[in-house]
Amino acid sequence: MRVVTSAEIGARITEIRLNAFKSYALATLELAPLTLLVGSNASGKSNALDALALLALLAEERSVNDLERGDEDVAGLRGGLTSAAPFGSSTVKVGCTVASGDARYLLDVEFDVQNEPEIASESLVLEELGQRPKTLYHARRTARGSGISDVEVYSGRAPKGFRFLSSRLSVVQAITKIPSDSVARTLVVEGCQLVVDALKGVFLLDPVPGQMRGYPRIGTPPNRHGSSTSAMLWELQKDAAAWEQINELVAGLVGSRLSDLDFVQASYPGETRAVDVMVALREKFRARERVVPASVMSDGTLRYLAITATLLSLGAQSASSPDLQPPRTLVIEEIENGLYPTQAAAVLELLRREARRTGVTLLVTTHSPALLDALSADDHRGVLICQRSDEGVSTLRRLTEHPNYISIAAGGRVGTAMAGGKFEERREPRRFSDLLEAEQ
Repeated sequence: MRVVTSAEIGARITEIRLNAFKSYALATLELAPLTLLVGSNASGKSNALDALALLALLAEERSVNDLERGDEDVAGLRGGLTSAAPFGSSTVKVGCTVASGDARYLLDVEFDVQNEPEIASESLVLEELGQRPKTLYHARRTARGSGISDVEVYSGRAPKGFRFLSSRLSVVQAITKIPSDSVARTLVVEGCQLVVDALKGVFLLDPVPGQMRGYPRIGTPPNRHGSSTSAMLWELQKDAAAWEQINELVAGLVGSRLSDLDFVQASYPGETRAVDVMVALREKFRARERVVPASVMSDGTLRYLAITATLLSLGAQSASSPDLQPPRTLVIEEIENGLYPTQAAAVLELLRREARRTGVTLLVTTHSPALLDALSADDHRGVLICQRSDEGVSTLRRLTEHPNYISIAAGGRVGTAMAGGKFEERREPRRFSDLLEAEQ
């Protein structure tokens, strides 16, 4: 198995800042190659993912007004932008950090959603090892409702002024509106392109089994709800190594009765060439064999196929491109849905292997004690605990920084500890004097 090297990984989103977003205030979501977000219902896990989705959607050259549309496939942001402001506020503040080698690009955006939503301010700062930070640009809305932002762009000495639309990210507009006519402004444009590419590489996967039971057209690209899973698998069968891996993974899910993955094909009248396809499991039961198409598969099997196909498809796209591509950030919510607890270890190993092999950054939410129990000590650094205070504010903390981490790690079963309430805020005594105080 070829593993992507650090030199090939290029730019990667390393953190999301939730300074004022839904239930968050001044929180940071740090991303490891494999990050697991855990916490009870309504703790804020989905809200954290929405902040990443917001930046990713606007990086696709959308207007902030697009996020208010009712069509989920068009808007993509749960509840729209106006619902993202914390209770009692009309301001949304989010940001991200994109790392490339020794350089870090810090993008921060403030939205005003009091009336028509628009971007009130935005900045991109470059931090390089051994050098002073450079503000590559700073955009500020000229007046509420004006639709225009005044943008100061780094130009070596004195910044140069530009005017952008306040309804779209300046980091996107800068790529085409700022001329690369000097070393300084070329640095700005290249930095903006790098950040936009990283955000465009975010892929949110929320498989909906009901949308996976039909015939997608061959060549349909990966999509959020997994409806193109059969088409992705059809393309992956051309790669012998990937196809063998998929069969092994699916065999681990359904057991030894699987003999192969197959397809039900649909063609135009009078033609034999497949146009639409539906994946199927070919299973053996003693002397008999049967074909189980996606139309009658269980929800858990379909979700597993969608996750597997998407991971391997993204990896195949990176491997087949001769040019360096920005790594993907794949987000999967409640990854264990529909799976038996005994299959958790196989799912986790799939995530580990693909993160290592392809350089894809994986962010998943989970409630599964079995999945967490399958973690190794090295995995613990990528576990973030999401909790919500009595005031309704969500917080994020690494498992390794939790006051109870020593006893949790000593037990070796993170999921069991979570189910037993070990993640609750109850600092454990560390010294003998602390034990005496606890006794009194």
